[in-house]
Amino acid sequence: MLNLTRRTEYGLMAVLHMIDSGENLVSAKELSEIYNIPKEILAKVLQRMASGDIITAVKGANGGYRLLAKPEKISLSRLIEVIEGPVGIVDCIAGRDKLCHPIRKCTIRNSMAAINQKILAVMNEITLDKLHSGAL
Repeated sequence: MLNLTRRTEYGLMAVLHMIDSGENLVSAKELSEIYNIPKEILAKVLQRMASGDIITAVKGANGGYRLLAKPEKISLSRLIEVIEGPVGIVDCIAGRDKLCHPIRKCTIRNSMAAINQKILAVMNEITLDKLHSGAL
């Protein structure tokens, strides 16, 4: 089954909330309380998104987070890659399965790679502004 992880779900909730907040900063505490997200997991997701130039972090007593780029410039695939790493329908396509390479007669790799490219193409077209507005 192809699923987004909770981390990706939390990241999506956070950035869509930031779109609603405009230029106003959003705190991790606020996001955690509104969406009932565990603070520790949310902090890691926000840190990854800040390191990946999806959001910016402002430190201090009145600090928080906001989007770094315009929502129409951030694709779903980019967000997922920042949070999770390479997108792959199977581990060998995403480079996560080192045991796969010794298999000499893999009958699915080429087909899975083609499917993966189609999924990525669709996810590249879906931007945060489209997710926010529901204009998919």
